Amino acid sequence: MKPEKIDYGQISEYFIINDGGINSALMKVEAQIYVVNRHGIYKRYLSRRAAINKLAQVMATSVYKRLGLAIREDDIYDIERKAWIRGNLLHDYIRCRERAIRHILRLMAKQRETLKLNTKKEKQTDILFKKYIKAIDKATELEREIQNLNY
Repeated sequence: MKPEKIDYGQISEYFIINDGGINSALMKVEAQIYVVNRHGIYKRYLSRRAAINKLAQVMATSVYKRLGLAIREDDIYDIERKAWIRGNLLHDYIRCRERAIRHILRLMAKQRETLKLNTKKEKQTDILFKKYIKAIDKATELEREIQNLNY
């Protein structure tokens, strides 16, 4: 950091000068990141909602492209600004995306429910297995007592 390039007027009193460079610019952060990897698209998001929206967009766009349907209205050239104005999204496409969002949320809810049932089943299996082991131990103990009584 060169002192002549520093604008001291914009630095607050809590600013700490760090000469770390790349080491401080790249940090590994333990955070929850949602990754969308579908139809050749790879995106990372910090919020679950943004990731679901992107996944729905990717799914709807791929379906529309596969069917050869238009996603947007036609672009319009603005002569005054000398620029193309992009057309709005079509209502059918927006509804398709909303259906995809609902479908994704339904699948995720079903997956959560299945996970809960599996954990509940595992707990019950463990409890029954422990009871089974206790019953076998009790049976072997009773067999020993019977053998001791016979002799």
